[in-house]
Amino acid sequence: MPETTKITAKSSKIKKKLKWAVISIGSLILLLLLLFFIYIQFNKMDKAKSFTVNDPGLKNKILIATQGSAFKNSLSKGIINIYFNKDIYIKGVDVSELKNINSDNWPAILIVNSVEYGNIHKTAMRFISSAKNKNKIFVVATSSSGKKKPDKLTVDTITCASKKQYYNNVLKRVIFKISKLFKIKE
Repeated sequence: MPETTKITAKSSKIKKKLKWAVISIGSLILLLLLLFFIYIQFNKMDKAKSFTVNDPGLKNKILIATQGSAFKNSLSKGIINIYFNKDIYIKGVDVSELKNINSDNWPAILIVNSVEYGNIHKTAMRFISSAKNKNKIFVVATSSSGKKKPDKLTVDTITCASKKQYYNNVLKRVIFKISKLFKIKE
């Protein structure tokens, strides 16, 4: 067999192997991207519905900035149930709305947010960092394990898993903080 035919045959085999390697790697990358997209879709938070309870002219006010999920919605409802008959105005907004809120107008601010990629929602982080009085802000940071604490967070934080079995404990801790830090009587 002539030398050029041997080289062409080897070259053809190498091209076929290279082609399959590129197709395999490309397929793997596409599969990983698809799995990542599915993961994001299943784990992304819904937008929380805004709500208000009691008269906005009241002296005691609590702003609850949250995300939409069963656990977070239950926590908001639990706070409302406890303070509904008190002289406390409660306003709930989605965390993305914090960009439109002046922290100076609120004596108590609760942010209930999932920890994703080591931090809470970027709007919540900006809100906290721009607030003049960080002592009136506290965060409930949820994660699947309940052990992830947000990076670079400069306010008091409760970490927990978004699971029904932890709800009563977390609600008690939130009510204690609201009562103690913001001098709101239960």
